Amino acid sequence: MRVSSARRVGAYFVAPMADVVDERFEALWATLCAPTLDGAIAHDATIRPPSDAEPPSPTADLPLLSLRQEPRPSAPDAGQRGADGELVVRELLGQGGMGKVYAGLQRSLGRSVAVKVLEGMKANDRTRAALLHEARVTGRLEHPNIVPVHVLGVDEAGQPVMVMKRIEGVSWRRLLQDATHAAWGRLLSRHRDRLEAHVEILLRVCDALEYAHARGVVHRDLKPDNVMLGAFGEVYLLDWGVALDTHARPTERAVVGTPAYMAPEMVDGDPANVSPATDVYLLGSSLHEALTGRPPHAGATLRDVLFAAWNSAPPALDASIPGELAALCKAALTRAPDERPHTVEAFRERLLAWEGHRASMALSAAAGRELAA
Repeated sequence: MRVSSARRVGAYFVAPMADVVDERFEALWATLCAPTLDGAIAHDATIRPPSDAEPPSPTADLPLLSLRQEPRPSAPDAGQRGADGELVVRELLGQGGMGKVYAGLQRSLGRSVAVKVLEGMKANDRTRAALLHEARVTGRLEHPNIVPVHVLGVDEAGQPVMVMKRIEGVSWRRLLQDATHAAWGRLLSRHRDRLEAHVEILLRVCDALEYAHARGVVHRDLKPDNVMLGAFGEVYLLDWGVALDTHARPTERAVVGTPAYMAPEMVDGDPANVSPATDVYLLGSSLHEALTGRPPHAGATLRDVLFAAWNSAPPALDASIPGELAALCKAALTRAPDERPHTVEAFRERLLAWEGHRASMALSAAAGRELAA
């Protein structure tokens, strides 16, 4: 590889593509990336596996879920279930590249739920397989920092329906973008400052990932958009739709994940190279954004962003960032997986060490002020 010059963008450097020669990346772009990826994709949007990378997902054994709502979630007759529908589907909560999530009521238990469905043109073999994969992976990860899946079924049109706990809260992304958000009031009443609040959020994400790794699941799409904060201090790691089951790895090569946060082995596209170390890198990407306000990879085009992820040059962090956190961020964003913190637990322990040292220094400073007084 040859890099002749670089320009500074915020807290990091981006090498102009015209000045960069990396034969392996050029081959990856020509054979794997360019033919399958839309060049207009947002750099912070999730790239999902192609349809032929998803194994067939049978639905014959799934229960029929009676839905009652307006507007209907899938087939033209999906709302004609009568007044005794078990699930009453209400207002739209959000939508993404794969489907929509509605607020709902589970009548038998009288509880609020979230109902994820496919709609219209999005209901194809690929999206059906992806939603079933997400529900089955998430459903077997029973952890306080992972949203519980209550039931997986199908509607009368045979389309999958995932019913989850409804989370009342705000995404971590919103808090990073809006320093005046109302949720900051509660967070700052529990933590000394915003940095400590961000570190506490990341610690809870570590708990979820460590649990998932123990069960052979790698998230592959950790980013602030996929972390939700509940109204009472809960932290949830969401969207396991592109998670990799290491006990049943696909054989198809594909770029999967979010370009602005990707680990270099994700750009390579070989699922055999994805490991818990990949999620450690994504923890470093999220820490980078918490420290600087930006994800680690930037560029004018998708090609530029993917090259930045592939190259994974050490981030240039401002001197105002606490040294222990800067060192951890750089270590997690190391290009070679075996040079990163070896496990999520090791990453978490370094976060806890920073908190402990910071508390000790605060006590020492307070004692000094008392002595001076």
